[in-house]
Amino acid sequence: MQVDVPIDECAGHWLFTKQLLPALFAATDASPTHEKARVVTVSSSANYLAKEIDFEAIGDGPTRRKNDTWTLYCRSKLVGVLDDFPISFLTNWLGFRGV
Repeated sequence: MQVDVPIDECAGHWLFTKQLLPALFAATDASPTHEKARVVTVSSSANYLAKEIDFEAIGDGPTRRKNDTWTLYCRSKLVGVLDDFPISFLTNWLGFRGV
């Protein structure tokens, strides 16, 4: 079974995956073949266009307002991709298939 759920960037991926772990374990146990569950995240290739992560621009404020929408979008995609590395490590360590 495949379920597609859109998630906001940054902590959203991590928290959502953490909250899903009990359901993922249950799905693995309930599978007739005991095939391991997996978490797949996707992102835009716009992450390649981000030159840096400006931590001052994460929350609303003057620094964020100085950036154009496209720059903020590219940075959010970069944060999402970088956030997936620890999620991948965690899910592999817990016995799920890494993607």
